Parts: sequence; C-alpha cells; structure tokens
Amino acid sequence: MAFTFVVTLVSLVVFAEISGSLSLPHGTQDSRDQLQDGANLESIYEARSAGLAYALGAALSRASLTNDARLRLRDFSSGQIANSKAIVVIGADFDEAENVLSAVGLDFVKTRSRRIEDHLKEPCSQIVIINSGAKLRRRQRQALRRFVRRGGVVLSSDLAGNVLSRTFPGRRLKFRKVSQLDRRGPTRVVPAPLGNSSAGVRNGSCALAREVAEPFHQVLLHNFLPLWHLDGSSRALNLIRARGVHVLARSDDLRAPHDGIISCFDHKRGSVFFTTGRLFQHLSPLERPHTSTDDRRLTSTELRQIFAQMEISAFLPSSIQEKLLRYPPTIGQLTSSRLSTGFMLQLLTWRSSRAC
Repeated sequence: MAFTFVVTLVSLVVFAEISGSLSLPHGTQDSRDQLQDGANLESIYEARSAGLAYALGAALSRASLTNDARLRLRDFSSGQIANSKAIVVIGADFDEAENVLSAVGLDFVKTRSRRIEDHLKEPCSQIVIINSGAKLRRRQRQALRRFVRRGGVVLSSDLAGNVLSRTFPGRRLKFRKVSQLDRRGPTRVVPAPLGNSSAGVRNGSCALAREVAEPFHQVLLHNFLPLWHLDGSSRALNLIRARGVHVLARSDDLRAPHDGIISCFDHKRGSVFFTTGRLFQHLSPLERPHTSTDDRRLTSTELRQIFAQMEISAFLPSSIQEKLLRYPPTIGQLTSSRLSTGFMLQLLTWRSSRAC
C-alpha cells in the first residue's frame, strides 16, 4: 500500500466466495515487461478478500478528486513515453503497488529490476515505484540515481529502503525493524497524523509537497481516525541520522526518531519518497484477526451512509457494493486502503503537475 495490512477474515468460505484469479488486463511489451491498466476493476477487487477493502478505498480516493484532477491523472498515466509509460513499477515479492494503481484505474508499465534502464526515458515526466523487496544491482542503482538527478521522482516502500540507502549513500539512510521499536507486539495498527517537523530539510520541491500527505491529516468518514498498518518486519527510517529528509506523515505509536510514516528528500532536480510499511498486501485467510477495539467491523448502515455521502456509484460497481454489504471490512481495512490509494493519487497528481 505495505505496507502490510492486517485484516479480519470471516472464514475460509467467505474467502473462497470473493476470491478469484488475478487477471489484470495488459498488453505484453516483451516476455519480461508488461504494460498494464486498471480497466477491468472487477478482476482486482475479486482477486483477494482484501481487495474488497481496496475497492472501497480506491472509490473514496477517486471520488475526492476534482474532475480536472481525474482527467489530468488519466492523461498522465496513459501517455506513451518511447516504449514505456509515465508510471514505472519495479516488481518484487513483498509488495504489489501495481494493484493500488489498478484499483484507481491508472495505466503503468511493470518491469523487472534488471531492465529499469529501458524505461527511464524522460525523468521530468515519469515516476518510478519500487516495490518492497526489490533488489537493484550497481548498474541499476546508478541509472536510478541519474534518473532522480535529472528530475525524476521515486516512491519506495518498506524493504525497498535498502535500495535507497545504497543508491543515495550520502543521505545516511538507516532503517530498523518496527518489532525492534515496539514492545507491544510485531503486528499492529498505527495512527499516522501529519507531522510538522523535519530533519535538516532544505526548501526543495520535496519540502513543498505537503499535499501528498493530505489524506493523513484529515479525519476520515464517520470520525474514523487514519490507521496505517505495519508489521514487525516493516522498516522504519532513523530520522536523526538521515540528512535532508522531510517528514510528511508521522505515527503517534512509534517512538522518535523512527516515527516517520512518509518521508522524502530531494536529490538535485528530483525527489524520493519512502513509506514505512507496504502500499498493498495480499493476506492469507489464516491471518489472525486484529483485536483492537479501533478495528471493529463496519456495519451495513455505516457502509450505506458512506456510499451515499461520497456518491461513489460512479467509481464502484454495484456488484462490489453488494459484496461489501455482505462482507463489510474493518475500520482498519477501510482507512488503510483509503490512505494508501489516496496517498498514491496525491503523489501522482503532484508529479503530473510538477515540471523540472
């Protein structure tokens, strides 16, 4: 979103009913890279049980945008750049940011890490998303650094912080596992309100990108506070050691200096963003439910009020609305999916309107 998202699953029977094979529409560029889009929303919503929460979160995020913003994002993502796209996703094993993009209906190209040089064509018009767990060799790290230096934007999540620390060694990016920072257990739900402070930040473009964290400092529907899911393996950045890092969203639950949920820094003409936790996570039906009273399951009445309040019928198929009413998500599922999709849209909107 991982971002690992902790979900309460009603039963294996429910999982089987709302699950299906993940079949995103795409045009094959070659045997290793894929151009993908979000036209077939049903496929991702029904692919996993957690997809229902993402269906609602994505609809809420899209409904919150102006028509101009939606059109600008559509044009940004669908534009062809050589044999690539404006949005480039580096695939990995532990995060699937491409599913967030598909949930909000955007086009992108997904590639393996060893082929990223083929897609970094126009830094001032592109954004690279590095999934958690991706590994880049020296040549790819050098290409990524040149991309940012020339005006490119990079978003990485969770374990991909290791890529950043080796790509930008002068930033002194040091990470620790969340389980080493929190005595209450490795799997938890973390409130992440907007932070106001930073560590040695300059007045670069990253410092001015406050709007990308907009979903984090809003009280969500029905007074649901923003919740961001982490697990014990999530990597948190040491903000004191890091140089020139700006904090866009903080956690009230993690102790300083590891309490940054979204951080960013500038490198020459470009910017790099990092999230603690993943942007999207497929969870097993065997996951233990979270017992926090803040993460209760929504009622059908609350869901209907949300549907009506946000007028999301244009963004959420009626079949998915019916399934949500039958198998409602928890508050944690709703808010974390709303935050991850909302953050992604805000960042892409910022990227689409920002020139080098």
